[in-house]
Formats: sequence, C-alpha cells, structure tokens
Amino acid sequence: MAASIEGYASVSSAAPGETVDFHVRASSPQFAMFSMRVVRRGVNDELLDTRDGVAFVPGNQDDARFAAEGCDWPAVASCRIVVPADWRSGYYVAKLAAAEQTTTIPFFVRSATPGATSRILVKMSDATAQAYTAWGGRSFYSTPHAPRISYDRPYDDMDLFERYQLPFLRWAEANGIALDYCSSLDLHRDPHILGPYRLLVSIGHDEYWSLEMRDQVEAFIAAGGNVAFLSANTCYWQVRFDFNAGRRIMICYKETESKPPDPERGDPRRLTVRWFEAPIGRPENRMTGVSYRNGAGWWIDPIVPAARFRGYSVTGEIHWVYRGTGLKNGDVFGDGTSVENSILGYETDAARIVPGSDPPTVTGEDGTPLDFVVLATADLRDWAAHGQGGGATMGSFQRNGIVFTAGTVNVAGALGTSGNESTVDIIAKNIVQVLARERSGIIAISNAGFENWVGAAPAGWILDGAGTVSAEPADAEFRSNQSRFFAAGSGNLTVDATPGETWLSHSDFTVDGTKAYGAGCWIKAADRGATIRLQTTDTWIDFAQAEHSGSGDWEYIFARGSVGRSDASIPARVKIQVASGGRAIFDAVTVLELTVAEPNS
Repeated sequence: MAASIEGYASVSSAAPGETVDFHVRASSPQFAMFSMRVVRRGVNDELLDTRDGVAFVPGNQDDARFAAEGCDWPAVASCRIVVPADWRSGYYVAKLAAAEQTTTIPFFVRSATPGATSRILVKMSDATAQAYTAWGGRSFYSTPHAPRISYDRPYDDMDLFERYQLPFLRWAEANGIALDYCSSLDLHRDPHILGPYRLLVSIGHDEYWSLEMRDQVEAFIAAGGNVAFLSANTCYWQVRFDFNAGRRIMICYKETESKPPDPERGDPRRLTVRWFEAPIGRPENRMTGVSYRNGAGWWIDPIVPAARFRGYSVTGEIHWVYRGTGLKNGDVFGDGTSVENSILGYETDAARIVPGSDPPTVTGEDGTPLDFVVLATADLRDWAAHGQGGGATMGSFQRNGIVFTAGTVNVAGALGTSGNESTVDIIAKNIVQVLARERSGIIAISNAGFENWVGAAPAGWILDGAGTVSAEPADAEFRSNQSRFFAAGSGNLTVDATPGETWLSHSDFTVDGTKAYGAGCWIKAADRGATIRLQTTDTWIDFAQAEHSGSGDWEYIFARGSVGRSDASIPARVKIQVASGGRAIFDAVTVLELTVAEPNS
C-alpha cells in the first residue's frame, strides 16, 4: 500500500436522490480517522457537505489484483451520501484529510430533470482518466499490460480532470452558460441520455470509447443533434465494459500493439483495437472529422517554447465560428506563454489535406467526410523529436447535426475567466451558443422511413431502373443502435440492383437556387455505389451527392450542396440509388435547408 489514505466512489455519477458510497482505506491506524469535505468545482468551489469517517485498515493486500478486478474495501457508513435535490449537475470531489495526509475522490452529479435547465450535455472523459491511472501498478500503459482495469479503485492522477476539463467548466460558469454533466459510463449504459439535449460536448483527452458510446453519438448526430469535440486523441481505442456481479471493469487488450490477444471473438465489432483497424474498420474521423493518426504529440522534454506554445492559423475566416473575433486568414490565435494556456496541447488530431490546396481541402482518404470545412491548421512536424510529428486541424462538417472539432486536448486551458475576453473565448462562446440552438429548415418528406407501401414501391416514392425493392423488418443492429433518436419505424428498405442500376425518388418539394440544402439517410451496403442525391427535376442535374463506403456496416450518409441559380423556386427531388450489381438497405431519409448556423455560413 503506497498512500496513507486513499479511496474511491461507488459510482461514477449520481442524480439527486441516488446514493454515493465512499470506500476509504488507511495504511495504518494513525490515518484511520479522517474528515471529508464534498465540493462542487467551479469558478468558486462550493462546499456542500462535511463529515467525519473511519477508514478501513487492512493487512497486506494485493493491489495489482484489485486494480484489475476492483477493490473490496467496505464502504464508510458515515460517508454515504444521498445526493440532495438542490445539488446542481456538475463535477464534484470529496476531499479527505487524515493526519495531514490528503486524497481526492471525483464523481459527477447528473441533472434531476435532464435538459430542463440546459440543452448542453458535457461528457466527462473519465474512461480515459481510468485508462491512464496506474494505481496498483496496473493500467492500459503499464508493464505488464493490464487488459482489465476497475473503476473500483483510487485515481492516482487527477490531471485529466483538473487541468484539461475543469477550466472549460469554470469558463462556462463564468459566462452564464448552463451545463449538464455525465460520465463515459453513463453514455455507455443509458441509451436515452442524449435525447433531451441539443449539444454534446467532449473535452480534453477523450481517447477510450465503447461501441455503445460511439453508436449513440453517431445516431444523435444523424437525428440532428450537434457535437463539439473540444478534445483530441478522441475515440482512438475501443473498449468494452464488464458489469457482472456489480463490477465496473473496463477492458482493452490493445492486441495490435503485440499485447495478449483479445478473447472476444464472437462479435468482431467489439474487439479492443484502434477504431480504424481491422476487423472494426470504422475510422474515428468519420465521427470527429480528424484523427490522432495525422496529429502530433509532445511528451519528451525539454520544452521548447517557440515550438510548443504556438497557436492555430486561420483558414476559414468567413465561418460563423470566427464571428466577432476580427480574425483573417493567416492570423494566429491561441498561442500562449505556457503549457497550461496554449491551445495546442500535448496531443492533437488532424485531417489529411490535399497538398497545395487553398483553402485547405480534405482528401477524405482515411475517413474524414468530404464536406469537412477546415477552419484552422497548425504544422507540427517539428514535434517529432519530442514525441510524434504531424499537424492539428480545427474544422466542422454536417450529418444532419453539426460536428465541430477542435483537434487539441487543451482548448479548456486556453479559455479564461478573468473577464478579459480572448479570441479563444469568443470562438468557444460562438460554438456553444450556435450549436445549442434549436434546428430549423427541415423539409417534410412523407414516408421517409418507407413504412407504407402501394404495390411494389413505398408510397410517395417512384421506383426506376432495372432492379427491385422490398420491405424487411428492421435488423436488430439498426433498431438498437441507430433508430432510437428518430421515428425510423419498424422496417428497412432493401434495394436489389443485381439486374442493373436502380433508384427511388421523392419529388414533392422545391428549393431556392441561392440556398444550400442537405439530404441524409442510413445505408448498409457491402460494396460502393449506394448513394443519396438531391436533384433538380427541370434539368435533372444532381446538386448534392454522398456515397456509402461499402464497409458492410450501417453508416449515416449526408449530401450537401446548392443549385447555384437565382431562381427562388426550383422543383427538386431526393434520390436513393444503387449501382448495377449492388444491393443496399436504406432507412430514415431527411432533407433540410441549411441555415445561418451551418458550417459554410
């Protein structure tokens, strides 16, 4: 046992009325008597509870086993808290002190009524904090590698909370921006947690995601929810969770780094490899727009201020994110005077950009959506001597909902609460204010889920081409992971284009030739050639088109574009199409007019 006094909370989060037990161990009777102060962290920390307790004092214990399977320390009866009704959602810590020795136990309080006081949900990056915690000598980075680590153990380092997340929470509070909070485990376990919200925020270092977490966030975006990734190294490794017998164990074998092979072979989608790797083949930048594969890292001393404390260079000055900043293309923002206040943190994410393109344009070759708008870049190839050389990219794209990505772990550190608003403060305020608004501009498409049929085609849709269509019950994967956020109905549409190219169209709407529009839908296809398009019906010209990757999985596809004519009312249609020889499944078509809050405005 290393620490004189240490402990953990029985849950990662709790709502008012729910219980938090504190399990505390002392190394000797000298430290058994302790005091506990429960504080809500913010601009001004709020002391909300004070009590005394007696810690568990064991003999020798196997902390390495506890790190993997969970500590079995008894709860301190006097330190059981039923969260009061007046405790606001937030980041809380229990501060313990015994004979001048101290320790800190973090937990989060969720809203009693989700979405009632805020349309913004902050996902705290506790899964990543656990991955790096080496209490008991075991972590996802320890030697020997621990493929299983438990939440039922103390944190040995609070930096990922205190340095890379807390400053954003304080900044929001100082600016009167109400937030609700959840943990990574909440996002994994509760399939309805995002429903009441307009904006999800990821902050800091958010590396470890489960299949349930990712499916839920991508479905939220497809249903019109917005996400701000004020983070980096985001969704890089897949993890699983084991909750059997009340345990809270996170699993990541990292077998592609020559670690022990993952025994989960029944469902290859759940293997604990990096998201872009086989057999998952689901690049994280499909969701975030950027990837740590293209990013940079500075972990090796010494610090070279001119290289380390730099900022972003603006490339998209007309975007709404820069509203009120006065920034022009080529201007630099976010450069600092220390590791703590420079926007480019110790790890960054980036998109692959077409060499020589001006403005920068993404290649899309590794998964970044082709409509990703590059807003700022940083050339960090000279970081190679200090860890990993690469770049950093700030940008945005849309899949019904809007995704903003900061491409760095230290957005929070570059924010201020002094009242002297910096450029980064203005940018962050634009992000949360715009993305927390209600969505507008949806164009109603009847029978968008293909539930009603007339003869051989869904009602309201016209079938053309050589193939056939059929209605099938929605497969379990779609119903459980994607359809929870919108009225997708109980069936999917299958298009069989084996005999030749086949398409369905719906054409009871008009578009303004001067405005931009988007169309999206869920598609599952094992080959390329399954597309969604917007097309004028007076010229039969496609003005927006997007294609499924052919991965064999469900993907949300979104096309955006404008006709580029001065006509205020142009007849148009939405088409779903499959190339000759292919077969694809479709559901939940959406068409919308892109408003002033959209990425290119």
